[in-house]
Amino acid sequence: MQLDPAVLLGQIQQDYPIEFKLAEQAAIIAMQQREIDRLTALAQAAQPAFNGFEEHRE
Repeated sequence: MQLDPAVLLGQIQQDYPIEFKLAEQAAIIAMQQREIDRLTALAQAAQPAFNGFEEHRE
């Protein structure tokens, strides 16, 4: 028995439309969160740490 992924995905989408949409949205949110985490790490790496305090210059 051959299972075509596109046919299978279409069948799942047709049989479970709400669950499919929720899973799709969850995947998008997970990708966005990974990008936010990556950009946050880059931004934090670019700023020197001052033991939780910002350096004050006058």
